[in-house]
Amino acid sequence: MDYRLRKSHKLYWILLLLVMPFLMFFAIKNIPTKVVSSKSISENSVAKEPLIETYELKDVIIRTRGNNNRIAQVEIEITHPLKTPSAVVYAITDSGEKSLGAIYGKGIYVFQTESISGVKIMDGIKNQELFKTVF
Repeated sequence: MDYRLRKSHKLYWILLLLVMPFLMFFAIKNIPTKVVSSKSISENSVAKEPLIETYELKDVIIRTRGNNNRIAQVEIEITHPLKTPSAVVYAITDSGEKSLGAIYGKGIYVFQTESISGVKIMDGIKNQELFKTVF
């Protein structure tokens, strides 16, 4: 290292020493104080219908809701984390399968339905069936 390089190197370290406390202050100031729970993210604010039936599987609880045995909502509660990062929920109907939506982790998911005879949860990436229930 020659004299000019040592001098510039020293100047850079002094500037870094002066700037770092300000950067750390603003970084600490920008930490969010209110933490959003995962339950409040996954739970929809949909008015819930009366409970018809509950099906308990290994890591999933499926509740059907509606009036006069007509299923209007399917509530899926993931009790333990799934082995996949995301999964797709399908409604089994007389005419085939219809996609209801995606689930990402633990929590309660509510899906609006019409007339279904079952629910299937699949890993969309590997195309594997995770859970299946016929009502």
